[in-house]
Amino acid sequence: MNGYVESGYVVGLGTLAAYAVTLVARERGARRRLTPTEDSRVDSPEDGPAPAAPVSDEPGSPAAASS
Repeated sequence: MNGYVESGYVVGLGTLAAYAVTLVARERGARRRLTPTEDSRVDSPEDGPAPAAPVSDEPGSPAAASS
């Protein structure tokens, strides 16, 4: 009878440990979805103007045709 009680504790603690792992994984996933990355952030006005497009001197390019 004593072995059944111990096995019940093992099953109960194992279930709680598995639940804790899933909660941590879900929290990390939610934080990853909510935290903007450097690539996905929208430029704010404090960042200054956007850089100009490079000008090409190759024949046939739109920049060379207009000059």
